[in-house]
Order: sequence, then structure tokens, then C-alpha cells
Amino acid sequence: MMPTRRSELAAPFWETAAELLCVRPDFMSVTYGAGGKDRDNAREVVHRLVRDTPIQPIAHLTCVGNSTADVVATVYDYFDCGVRTFLALRGDPPADQPDWQPSPDGVRSATELIHLIRTVERRRCDAHPGEMLRGAFKPLTIAVAAFPAGNPAAGTTPD
Repeated sequence: MMPTRRSELAAPFWETAAELLCVRPDFMSVTYGAGGKDRDNAREVVHRLVRDTPIQPIAHLTCVGNSTADVVATVYDYFDCGVRTFLALRGDPPADQPDWQPSPDGVRSATELIHLIRTVERRRCDAHPGEMLRGAFKPLTIAVAAFPAGNPAAGTTPD
């Protein structure tokens, strides 16, 4: 699902979501928006799906346009609302920045993002042992979309 950018499209968006729920999908994937845009809308959609529907949302996370602190805060927010499934993506550089590079305080690749999500999960379990029990009932799942030969722009290889 691509969260709407315009408030006047919210009602039709949620009508479409309700129609999709009628066919009982296993999950709904909620995109983060190109170049890291629409983060707030994506988070709102994910929160509402967790809170108001029986569906398991897959929350997209991208490195583009995010500092490590931004990513950590988002992961904590998603865990706090009940999200247990993520799609970890490097993300596409902004269209107007073909030579884009991650900021020095940013997450550089989906591989680093996976490690960061798992680190946040470990910290939560260490701080609140009940989180480990909750995690046993609803395990953390992290999916990726990857280039089979690696992504030279992200510095990744098949290994």
C-alpha cells in the first residue's frame, strides 16, 4: 500500500484497504515513499493497521533520507505499536540527486539496517524481559529486496 500524500485522498485510501481486507490477505506491505518521503503517513497507516485491523502490516524502512537516530526512533515506534515484520531497504536515492551518498551518521545499506533492527529488538528485550516472551509468540521477521549480484552503489556484494 502506498500511503496517500493528500488528506482528501485518505477516505478513498481506507475504503480500498477495507476492500482488500475482505479477501483476507496474509499481510499488507506499507511503502515508506520514494527517497524516504511520506514517513509520517506510512507510520500512521502502519499504526492504524496494527490497531484497527486483523492484518499484519509489513513496515518498510529505508536508509535514504534517514540518520541512524531517525531509524532507531522509527524502529522503536513500530515495535511499541506492535509491528513485528519489516522490509529493510537501502532505498532509491532522491531523483534529483543522482550522486547521492548516505550521510556519515546514516545507515548505508539494507544489511546495516537489518543489524540495526535486530539491535533495537535486543535492547528492548534486555530492558524489558517480557518483550522476549512477546517476541516468542510473534517472532521478528525481516524481509529484504536485493540485487542478486549486489548493489555497487550501496557497497554490497553477493556475499
